Order: sequence, then structure tokens, then C-alpha cells
Amino acid sequence: MALLEVSGLGKSFGGNSVLGDITFSAEPGSVTGVIGPNGAGKSTLLNIISGFLTPDEGKVTLAGKSITGFPPYRCFHAGIARTFQD
Repeated sequence: MALLEVSGLGKSFGGNSVLGDITFSAEPGSVTGVIGPNGAGKSTLLNIISGFLTPDEGKVTLAGKSITGFPPYRCFHAGIARTFQD
């Protein structure tokens, strides 16, 4: 089982689709990267995984348990944290 699983994530802002059907898993002991040009939705994806945004569709699971829609403090206590670029 993957440690982190993202399945069918979607997010729109004001009718503009930012993420559509994003699915991937991050296995323990591996490195998983997210790459893409400016405006591709990388920050939106990380904001959903870390609880700063709620997805319109799809789910995020950590160690087999859903963390979809958790606020940031609950994601942190589950083991997910992020930093912001300053």
C-alpha cells in the first residue's frame, strides 16, 4: 500500500478548472516529484494535500485513511506539513 494516495482530485475556481482527475501515489522510501509550468496547478495540488484547500472531487489518503478535507492542523498531526516560499 502506498503511504500517500491521491485519487481523482479536481478543483475549480470561478468556473476555471485548475486540477482535473489527478491520480498518483507516493511509496515509502521513494521520491515523488510534481513538475509543470507556471499555472499548471502544482501549488493547488499541494494545498489540497496539506489541507489549505478542499477538493471539489476526489480523495487523499494517508496510510490507508482518508484525510480529504482535513484542516491544516489535522493534516499536520497526521504527518503532512508544507512550507511556503518566501
